[in-house]
Amino acid sequence: MVVDGKRVTFNGTGASLLGHWILWEFLTVITCGLFAFFIPVGLQKWNMNHTYYEGEKGAEDSRFDGNTFQYIGYNIMQFLLLVVTFGLAYPWTHKMILRWQTKHQLINNDRLIYDGTALGMLVRTLVVILTLVIPFAFLASPWAYCWLWCYQYSHTHVDHSSAE
Repeated sequence: MVVDGKRVTFNGTGASLLGHWILWEFLTVITCGLFAFFIPVGLQKWNMNHTYYEGEKGAEDSRFDGNTFQYIGYNIMQFLLLVVTFGLAYPWTHKMILRWQTKHQLINNDRLIYDGTALGMLVRTLVVILTLVIPFAFLASPWAYCWLWCYQYSHTHVDHSSAE
């Protein structure tokens, strides 16, 4: 991934992630499933703690500062909007969650923003869906799916208006 011309590097290891997953699963079992709500944000924090700009100092200045209760609130809002609109609001609700996630990501103390549009996401989502339903078009679905994710990454930038 490249953010505003700076290549992003990740230095996490599978062993470290596995250790976290084992701990998270153990905590989920002993809390009768309640800890499962904290895992997505914990995973985001783990990812960002291992992310930094290539050629700059390490990831000690990178972090995710969102919290689980905000995440749950956004997901409840997304669920309700999707139920009310029979799923048609997906690009808008997905954009809403991407903006929340991105604004809580800091790489080397640079806060990120997401400026993609729901319409841009809608067009790409429709192409992905078409590759799944048109006969033999499924052969193109991995590339269409990558195209959808590239849209997200190409609309992630450093927020120059934040004063951190």
